[in-house]
Amino acid sequence: MENKNPIEWNYLNEGTHEEDRTEEFDRIVIKEMIELLKQVEDNLMN
Repeated sequence: MENKNPIEWNYLNEGTHEEDRTEEFDRIVIKEMIELLKQVEDNLMN
């Protein structure tokens, strides 16, 4: 079965469902996602 969710969604969804994986989030990816969300928010507010 093909994974239709992008890796970013999998990061955001991590911990919502019980999974066998116990790996940590990639801090660099999470930091980039937060920065992008801040940019989106700034653009929406202006």
